[in-house]
Amino acid sequence: MDLVIAAQAFHWFDQEKFKLECKRILKQDGKVALVWNNRDFSSPLIKENAEIFKKYCPNFYGFSGGIGDGEEIFNQFFLFGQYELKWFPNDLVMDLEGFLGRNLSASYSLKESEKEYKFFVEAIGNLFVKYSHNGKIVMPNFTRSYLGQV
Repeated sequence: MDLVIAAQAFHWFDQEKFKLECKRILKQDGKVALVWNNRDFSSPLIKENAEIFKKYCPNFYGFSGGIGDGEEIFNQFFLFGQYELKWFPNDLVMDLEGFLGRNLSASYSLKESEKEYKFFVEAIGNLFVKYSHNGKIVMPNFTRSYLGQV
């Protein structure tokens, strides 16, 4: 196999086992691509969105499982800490239904049966009202990819 791609999933893996499996199935010069979308934390909208999750959702450790922009995890995963990093703008435009759905579908989001659910949904709705224009909200996002050998 020439290439293994993990998109929107690396933060769920046992990284050492994944690395061993990639080594097993890849050709000698094969590569792994880790790809996912990230929120742009320079945006006040994204910062406030994270604060709402921190306030209401005890299982929230950060978007994408808490894997941020730090390089340590990738330095350990890729051979000799060498990889090619690329960033692509990828803003998300949503209406209220889409914005609520995106927030409520997160694995760390509250479920309807949980005590604070109503307040959580209200806070997300208020955030939409604050930042939306003409019924749409733009969530600053980018896609990043890491490509290298393991």
